[in-house]
Order: sequence, then C-alpha cells, then structure tokens
Amino acid sequence: MANPVFARSRSGDLWRVQPTGATWRALERSPLYSEELGIDLAKRSDSAYFRWFLASLLFGARISETTAKNTYRSFVRHGLTNPQKILKAGWDFLVYPVMRERGYVRYDGRKSTPVLRDCEMLIADYGGRLSRLHDVATDARDVEERLLAFYGVGPVTTNIFLRELRPFWTKADRDPLPAVERLAKRLSINLNRYSRNSLVFARVEAGLIRRPPFASPAKRAGLTRKATLHADHRRTDPEMPELPDVEGFKRVLAKNALRKTIDQVVVSDARILGKLPVGTFASRLKGAKLIAVRRHGKHLMANIDRGGWLTLHFGMTGALQFVGKPDCEPPFTRVRLDFADDGSLAYTNKRMIGRVGLVEDAADFIASEKLGLDALDRRLDFDAFSTAVLSLKRDVKSVLMEQEVIAGIGNIYSDEILFQARINPAERIDKLSPNQFKHLFVEMRRVLKTAVARGAGSEQFVERMPKGSLLPERDKGGRCPRCRSVLKVFKIGGRTAYCCPQCQGC
Repeated sequence: MANPVFARSRSGDLWRVQPTGATWRALERSPLYSEELGIDLAKRSDSAYFRWFLASLLFGARISETTAKNTYRSFVRHGLTNPQKILKAGWDFLVYPVMRERGYVRYDGRKSTPVLRDCEMLIADYGGRLSRLHDVATDARDVEERLLAFYGVGPVTTNIFLRELRPFWTKADRDPLPAVERLAKRLSINLNRYSRNSLVFARVEAGLIRRPPFASPAKRAGLTRKATLHADHRRTDPEMPELPDVEGFKRVLAKNALRKTIDQVVVSDARILGKLPVGTFASRLKGAKLIAVRRHGKHLMANIDRGGWLTLHFGMTGALQFVGKPDCEPPFTRVRLDFADDGSLAYTNKRMIGRVGLVEDAADFIASEKLGLDALDRRLDFDAFSTAVLSLKRDVKSVLMEQEVIAGIGNIYSDEILFQARINPAERIDKLSPNQFKHLFVEMRRVLKTAVARGAGSEQFVERMPKGSLLPERDKGGRCPRCRSVLKVFKIGGRTAYCCPQCQGC
C-alpha cells in the first residue's frame, strides 16, 4: 500500500490524504443525494425532476442535511410528490403535519409559502413540467435564469438542483461550487479529467461535498461545511419575536390559560429563570390562576390571582404554545404550566436568549426595563412620537428599533414600515421632511395593526400580510413588490436591512 500523503492547510492543520488513485476511485462511486432519497433521475421523468426540485428547495434553508431529507420523506409519505397535490394540500397542511413532524420547525411557515408559490409558477409557466423549462431554455445560462426566477430560489439552490441533472439535461452545466473546486485542488484531483455532463462527474462532485473519508475527523466539517450544500440562506441574522409575534402569544395565553388552576410547574432548564430559584417560581404559581394578560413591546405579562405577575420575554427564538397533553411537549420547552382541567402552556426557547420571571408590579417592571411607550399604545400619538424621536440624530431604522424610545419594533418590522413609508433606512430621522415624518408615523401604526389583525409574525405567517408587503419578499435575491427591483441588503448598526433602491432611494 502506498504511503499516505500529508498536506498542511493555511491554518496550520495537518491533513491526511489517501493516494490519488484511491481517492479518485472512492469519489467516482459516491452516491448522488437524489439516489439517497430514492429519486431516479435516470428515468428522465417529470415526476423525478419535480421530486428533486422539491428536495432542493428544502436543502436550501438553514437546517441540517438530515432534517431536509426527513422532511422530503414526509412529503412523499403524505403523497405530495407533484405540484398539483401540494397546492391541493394547502399551506396549513404543509406547515403541520408535513414540515413540523420531521423537525422542519423554525422555517416551516416561511418555506411552505415559496413551495406553494413555486408550484403555482411551475404550472402556470411550464404546465407543471420541469422538462418543459429545460426544453424552452436557449442554453445552460437560460436554464439557470429560469430557475432563479422561482420564488426563494438562489444560486446555491440552483446549484443543488442542476449538478445532479448534468448527465440527464444537456443544458445543465452549472459550475461546481468554489468550495468543491478548492477541495479538489487541495487533494490534487483534476476535475477536468471528467466530462462535466457525465454521471461520474456528478458522483465525484457529490463525494467532495460530503464529509470526505480521507480528511481528519476534527476538520471534516470545516472542509465541506454544511453551508456549501445548504447555502441559499435568506436571513443571516436570527430574528427576535416582535410586537405582532408577542401579541399572538398573548392571544394564545388569553384563549387557553386564563382562570385555569395551575396544577404543576415544570422548569426544564433553570437558566431561563436567571437568578430566580426554581422552588420560589414553582411555589408562587402552583395552585394559582392567571387572571389577566397584557403586552408591552416584546414583553408579555400575566397577572397572578395571588398577586404579582408572570413575565415572559422571548429573546431570539422564544414562543408560547398551548398543548393538549403534557406528553406532546414541543421541542426546547423550558417552562411548562400544566392545568388541572386540561392542557399545558409551554414556553419554548431554542437558544435560551430570553427569560421568564416574577414581579410584583407590571408598571414597575416596565420602568425597570427602561421601555418606551408601546408602539400601539393610544398615548403614542403623533405629538408623543415626535417628542420621543426628533431629538435623536441617528438613522431612522435604528431609532424605530430602540426599545427605550418605542417598544415593540424590531429588525423585520422596521424594514416593512420604512418600505411602506418609502424612506431609506439609513436616512437620519432628524433630516426627514415634515411629510416624510408624518408618513412614517402613519405607516408605523398601520403596518403593526395590520400584522396583528392578520396574525402575521416576524418570521412565521408573513404570507398573511396584504399584497404589496415587503415581508414575503424580504430575502436575499427578493424583489420589490411594487417595481420588482432586486432588494438591496446592507448592514445598519450591526443589523441587516432590506430596502428597494428604486422606491426608497437606498
């Protein structure tokens, strides 16, 4: 057996590489991702093409490869393997059970919308046949452009879809991912020895994308990086639940938990309580009832019949859910209140950036948090709004998001408000014209009231917003719902802003 070859990366890590011949042979036998899912692209059927397109859409979100595969199999199990059946199933069925039962939770609502819209577009433009898309395209570049025209499809999702179609579509000639080319070069693998439209090239590419068996285990993920497969990541920043989300949680609590006796208090992770002892928290709530609920900004507070308030802040990934049985506890439940009559109230928070607590007085709590007036508070009229913000010499987006000035608006709804007001997010608020400033106030109230009335959130249920809203398009590569210009994406104060360069002048 030949001696192994060692190479050192830029960071100084030592890599063990098998002899070149063995490396080639192993890669040439690599299974395609479509084959792992039971999709036989060699049949050259529209059924197989659509199933692979669906899988590519799922792979395009910021989730694990395993979750994407399991969710695809959930579509198959429910018989949703063509665009007509998916459209007939509808949005609610896609969210639950199809998406959620296999762990596709954080992006279930956001991914269901583009899947449905892409099915509609595929039927309208190509009679539901992806082979038709290929046939009418003039060349490989046109195939890519037509795929990119689908909602939520970016360059890497296009790459995922086309790279395994190389042997079967004459116009599928997507360049390999840069990470694949870099890895091949590092391993002294000459990709030019293969025809790009051959099945063996597709297998070699799939093998390079996977965790290579010839790399050190500690660094395999660093070479392949799941992001190279699933890299059409729309929002790079995790988004905090905002006023409309928390208003939705308020309704969940009001509908399912008020005036019910709390029979048991379960704290799964004491860190969510901060310095509050678990025993103190549980003893204050066990046997008590929640008799009223109020929201201020992004905070939720429930009045306890014995006195005091339960406080809930949802951080980056928090939510509040009512479940019929304790054994149906949602993933990442940190606190659960079981009621004597029926059901449980579950506070979930994947990333633990949030908190649950007890306070004696709601007004004192709001003051201690240094929160400004709630963005939908009746006291926040135009004069109060002017007084609160006009002395600030900062960009308008950051001012809207400043909780000490106005409570409740975050990164996503600030973009929607500014889009509707046709204002550049980077414009200083004290430099706005009187008409712009008045329009900003009006749109702030209108957008938030509309979102609350329609049950839209910051990441979930954005498709419930009315036509002409930015939120359903607020993705990398998204387009202005007015003029169809590609949205501009840039950083302001460390947060990602989306705006239309034509309508907002950004």
